[in-house]
Amino acid sequence: DDALDVPDVWVQVIQQGTVGHKGKPCKQPSHSLSHLVKLGCPLAPLLKLSQASFQPLSSELVNSLVQSPSTPLEPMDCHSATEAMQTEEPVDDSRQLALEDLALLVDLFYLPFEHGHQGVAFLQEFHWLRSNGHVVWERRTRAAKDPEGGLAELEEWHKRAAKFDQMTQAVGRLFARLTFVPNRSLLYDLYPYIWDIKGVISLLNSYIKWIGFSKGYKEAFISGEQEPWLFRGGLTAELQRLLPLESVSDLFLYKPPESPSSKTYTIRPYLPSDEPLVYEVCRKTCDDGMDGTEVFPEFPNLIGDKLVGGFLTLSNEYCFVVEDETGVCGYALAALDAQQFSKKLEAAWKPELCLKYPAPVKESSEMLTPAEEIMNSFHSRTITIPDIVYKHHPSRVTMSMLPSIMDSSVSKRLLACVLAALKANGSHGVFSEVTVGDKNVVDFYTKLGFLEIALPDFPSEEVFFLGRTF
Repeated sequence: DDALDVPDVWVQVIQQGTVGHKGKPCKQPSHSLSHLVKLGCPLAPLLKLSQASFQPLSSELVNSLVQSPSTPLEPMDCHSATEAMQTEEPVDDSRQLALEDLALLVDLFYLPFEHGHQGVAFLQEFHWLRSNGHVVWERRTRAAKDPEGGLAELEEWHKRAAKFDQMTQAVGRLFARLTFVPNRSLLYDLYPYIWDIKGVISLLNSYIKWIGFSKGYKEAFISGEQEPWLFRGGLTAELQRLLPLESVSDLFLYKPPESPSSKTYTIRPYLPSDEPLVYEVCRKTCDDGMDGTEVFPEFPNLIGDKLVGGFLTLSNEYCFVVEDETGVCGYALAALDAQQFSKKLEAAWKPELCLKYPAPVKESSEMLTPAEEIMNSFHSRTITIPDIVYKHHPSRVTMSMLPSIMDSSVSKRLLACVLAALKANGSHGVFSEVTVGDKNVVDFYTKLGFLEIALPDFPSEEVFFLGRTF
């Protein structure tokens, strides 16, 4: 069964019999077995075996084969190669890796302690934008008194911020195009690294955008107290350490998706136009992380007014949203000074809700619907948060993600962005109010490093508090 290495000269001997002794041309073709053996043909033994086992066919068998009726054959559709090529789907150039993509890939993963040109550009641009972030709010502060003052510096900051955004988009294109490469083995090898650095760079870009929207940014103090085992090599680690999050390294520990995907999530500061979208996400996750739309059919904005409306109205500069190709799919809303925020809710937001939702009037024997219970709470005394909560957790946050988001790193990156914004303005801890019985919500916050705040003297049986420091 083993294949024989037969030189071309012997193939000519077998097919034509035109080669003589020592490869010289033979005038009379010779197919005799003895002649091939004499010449030393490697096929001679096989031919000898074939000749010994050959049995001539009988005339009856030959006649039966020739005279047997032929079986009708199905017609075949034959297409020329040219026609087949014309029917192939056209190549989508937007999915093809380009030369600039490969150059970017090399620069991002140049050497463990030496970065390529574009990798260094990410470090330098982010450092400059963060260090000069005060230009944005200083310009807003004195714009009325001095319309021309600081205008050139502000334009330069926005110009370089736009450049950093374009650099971030280039990494996103590299990531997306890589997922379409035909060599799937190569994709599985490179995907975790590209996915990781894309997430960190996207987080830096979100932080820069927040600085552009911020009303009172001041550069954070970075203590450098990271434990030595938390350091990683390469550009990804250096970019990560540029954020003021040295004590929350757990938010950067996540497992890449098992199956490579080009799906991208973008974290950005909240805009006023996002309000109905944030309300929709809140409504679809208000029932312990599940859709509660059917609970409030007559008042679709009721639960949003209770849970997120105060943040969007009184503290929107610390609000962020997550969006994919379909739109907003998650949010993180925070208040820098939680104690002052609670006072504003009581003085400004709660009266608005009381006017919008009058107290339900029912007989004492009648049961209140879930919507009516919430409306009734607006007209009742608000639960007072203990001062001990504010002491160690001066800021407040509420987060929610649609169940369709399967990537666990999205919520960690979102929280990291919020904590970076809070710490840049002096905060060192954050808490969230959770309703008793919301198991999925508790699990969600627990995976983000939140722990229950022990309050033995807190009388409420309806809510409790989860917090974390940073």
